[in-house]
Amino acid sequence: MVRLVDTVERNFLFRTVKPVNKTSFLYDDLIKNMKLRAINEGFVWNDNLKLHVYSFFLSNSKIRDEHTPLSWEEDFFAKNPDKGKIIHFELGGSVLYANNLPPFIRKELAITYPKWSWDRMNLLIPLIHKDL
Repeated sequence: MVRLVDTVERNFLFRTVKPVNKTSFLYDDLIKNMKLRAINEGFVWNDNLKLHVYSFFLSNSKIRDEHTPLSWEEDFFAKNPDKGKIIHFELGGSVLYANNLPPFIRKELAITYPKWSWDRMNLLIPLIHKDL
């Protein structure tokens, strides 16, 4: 499944499940599905593209070890740098459940988020948008 999230000029931002089978990263299938989605939504597709894959797994945790498809993507782009790259941006969320906190604390946490957020999630959207 491929979902078109946004476009900037001739660049597309897609969201998808991991495009893998039991042994490899399915680059050609992913590109085919992205092209179909873009064309179905009325966009012109350029077959001369460079794919930027964003991974949000924690690289220093068991999560990464348990999801070997990430290494398949890394290997694919290491062998095929002309086809794109993989960009790691670790997201871990928060241990706080803000809805359980008083409103004045939630407001203060929202205002100071960039100072206490260890995963820097507030930087993600501007970075992706810049990359587009």
